[in-house]
Amino acid sequence: MERLSLTIPTPTPKASSAVKEPPRQYWFYERSRGSYSLHQKHSTSLSEFKKMFPTTNKITKDELAKSMETWNGNPDQVSRGSSNNFVIFGQQIKNLWDHGNADHFKNLIPDKINGLSPDHTEINEHIVTKELQKKISAKAGGWYNQQRGIRAGLVTYSIAFLQHSLQQYHLVIDFNHIWKLQTTPEPIMNVLMEIAQRMATLDDTLYLESMEKAKSFKHWQYLTEGKTPEEEGGISFKLWGTATDIPRDLGGYLISEDDYSNYLKNAQQQQRKTYRSRLGAAIRSVRARFWSDVMNWCIEKDNELSQNQTQVLSKTASAGAEIE
Repeated sequence: MERLSLTIPTPTPKASSAVKEPPRQYWFYERSRGSYSLHQKHSTSLSEFKKMFPTTNKITKDELAKSMETWNGNPDQVSRGSSNNFVIFGQQIKNLWDHGNADHFKNLIPDKINGLSPDHTEINEHIVTKELQKKISAKAGGWYNQQRGIRAGLVTYSIAFLQHSLQQYHLVIDFNHIWKLQTTPEPIMNVLMEIAQRMATLDDTLYLESMEKAKSFKHWQYLTEGKTPEEEGGISFKLWGTATDIPRDLGGYLISEDDYSNYLKNAQQQQRKTYRSRLGAAIRSVRARFWSDVMNWCIEKDNELSQNQTQVLSKTASAGAEIE
């Protein structure tokens, strides 16, 4: 993800012929603490670095884990703090790799492949999460009581609850809009703020009492299922009675789960074709003798090659022969 964030630019608005085109900007994923400052220090031009990688486009691994787990529907886990959340998040990532589920990582950062628009990404989720946090803070002194210290809970629960509510109608947010704008569309933010306000209001059914309550899986289960494990029944907390009750302006930023699934499948197929093409070009740029030498070196050094590795080296040698 760090490599991708440094090489894939964000969309830039088209400038008129009379206006100089703005510099390309990128997201900076800070995999290790301080790496942003380190890259900044070693850049040839500090001003150019800040234009390409503004601090507003920096995302840390803790922030990534927070936004991903929020949108994955785990607000109780996120509410327990960054360290606790990241430990669980890290273990989940490890399990995905260990079980060969690498497809999960193919769309962490959008790539415009063969004209396809960017897909649902963790960067887009981070944009919404960060902006909602600022919007709630701006309501301090109004419906948001800063002294209660529940902003983190309001952010993660509001987003997770909206996501859950849309899923009841087999809908998801079309994140293409967010990537193109690099900000949250107003209809989406309006709904999130309405949910946050309800969760901050004492007499509302969505009321979030405290951060201790937010850390409880039972509370999240209560909101999504209308009951706790000890109860047989409960009440419904639906945002809308039916799909037709969803605000029309919000509907313009939604997509069906089926359409999203098909889009994702097509995008990944195009991505695989693009990567194969790039890999083939890289292989053909090196003389065949190099690949033969690599194989011979492995044999001489008693580095046992698997049957698959031997076949790969043989194929690359054949491909490289085109420029011998």
